[in-house]
Amino acid sequence: MKSRTGIKETLIWEKLYKFQRDGAIGAIDKIEKYNGCIIADSVGLGKTYTALAVIKYYELRNDRVLVLCPKKLHDNWSIYTQNDVRNIFAADRFNYDVLNHTDLSRTSGYSGDINLETVNWSNYDLVVIDESHNFRNNPPVKGHLTRYQRLMGDIIKAGVYEYINLIQRVKGRMVLLDISATGEENLIEEDPGKKMHDLEYRRNQLQQLQTKVVDLEDISGGISITDLTYNDFKMDLMEYMKTHRKELEEAPSGIYAVAKIDDSLRDTVQPGVIFTLRQLHGTQQNKEQNSLFPYYMVYITENGTVQLSFLHGKKILDYYKKCCSEQNEVLKDVVSEFNAETKNGTQMSKYSDLLETAIQNLIGKKQEQGVASLFRRGGTTLDTDEFRGSEDFELVSFLILR
Repeated sequence: MKSRTGIKETLIWEKLYKFQRDGAIGAIDKIEKYNGCIIADSVGLGKTYTALAVIKYYELRNDRVLVLCPKKLHDNWSIYTQNDVRNIFAADRFNYDVLNHTDLSRTSGYSGDINLETVNWSNYDLVVIDESHNFRNNPPVKGHLTRYQRLMGDIIKAGVYEYINLIQRVKGRMVLLDISATGEENLIEEDPGKKMHDLEYRRNQLQQLQTKVVDLEDISGGISITDLTYNDFKMDLMEYMKTHRKELEEAPSGIYAVAKIDDSLRDTVQPGVIFTLRQLHGTQQNKEQNSLFPYYMVYITENGTVQLSFLHGKKILDYYKKCCSEQNEVLKDVVSEFNAETKNGTQMSKYSDLLETAIQNLIGKKQEQGVASLFRRGGTTLDTDEFRGSEDFELVSFLILR
């Protein structure tokens, strides 16, 4: 998701609850990656507003949007495109077209101001379908196209790249993309028979919440229910990669920078280092154990105390962003101090020692997770030979905090 479209300054975005914003961001991410998604929140959770946020995002990119809805809901959607006192989002100037489901069974006449005989179906970049169960692939009547055939033939295959499906239920063998976190790495799966582990995953999390008071980030070794909070970082990265992909691809391993601790963090963050590592060998983890796998982040202070392990990746990234975002110039005084301390980077033993401490802490946390899994039904076995040391990891980068 491109954060610079201005979506966060719109009225619709301000109106959304946090979970709806997460849902909109997740939907946009899936559309960009898979060319479509399904918003399948329960009744009353505001799917329409979530979809409106997605629509506004694409409108801000100058994309043309079509909304298909039941005839009885036509006014509910069209009101947001009109200069009407009932339009609470009038300042957002929504400009999408609205057609009824039944309009796909017609080839002439008007639907509102739209001439169905001359409408350019292939010119839509995004299609939003409300109550999409009305588009079941029913057997065609001889000589006539069903709504489903018209949708797929004249609209989807003719030119649209993105497709949002708003439903109350999903039946049959359709693979459901739930925009909330589910513990699945790839929710749109080519194999529709693949078993989903969502219910078991949620049960384990709820059991932990019922039995003790915990830090959400510690649940199941890094609860995936917080994964949606990583979307802000994904948005920034996606935007950056639009113009800097080559730089990232060519960046050497072990690259580092020196930054000042943001004033707002002075009471909680001490001088130290944030290491980013990539696991090369050894026991692998799943996304439930480490949302960033195969990458790990560790924040360690100058005295060798690990303040935040990889179990708190989101908080580490928050610190990272606070200290580095929008910092486009070299902090000459801080760099000069660092160069004097390290003889222009030739004497880095202090940071090598901190790195070794960070890796040992990381391995210890992984072993703790392995031990904990032994006490769960279907738990794994723990092979300590799989944790060898620093040779299992590659140093991607490190940020020195002053």
